[in-house]
Amino acid sequence: MRLRATLLMLATVLAPACAAAQEPPARWPGRPAFGASLDYCSRYVWRGMAFSGGSVLQPSAAVGYAGFSASLWGNFVLADEANRHQFNEVDFTLAYEAGWGDFTLSPAVQVYTFPNQQGVPDTGEIAVTLTYALGNFSLFTSQYVDFMEYDGAYF
Repeated sequence: MRLRATLLMLATVLAPACAAAQEPPARWPGRPAFGASLDYCSRYVWRGMAFSGGSVLQPSAAVGYAGFSASLWGNFVLADEANRHQFNEVDFTLAYEAGWGDFTLSPAVQVYTFPNQQGVPDTGEIAVTLTYALGNFSLFTSQYVDFMEYDGAYF
């Protein structure tokens, strides 16, 4: 039963990949953009820390319209470790992007959930990224502040 539920969730997340297996364009004026991807990784590494001992699948799907975007991302454990053949993280992101000349401001809200992991609380962050375009290069700064479970920020 648990494997069926996991496969159903995986199929639901991956179904859009059949229609548009590419990253969505930044903006299509007047038209929504859709995208999906499926990444195979030898390990799940986030912000420099390894969160798995072996391989994982990381499906994602996104939709964007007029500067707004929503995305869903998951981490599916393949390795012989806890939560094998299950999602152990599913993240949701709502974001907006606005540009003024060479500057781009991108605020976002990210919610991190940890299904199939007892004792691991869900949490969320508010993020803001400011980017300045320099020809073929960009300078940027990103600030993250947790608003649900943990006190602190990531700069």
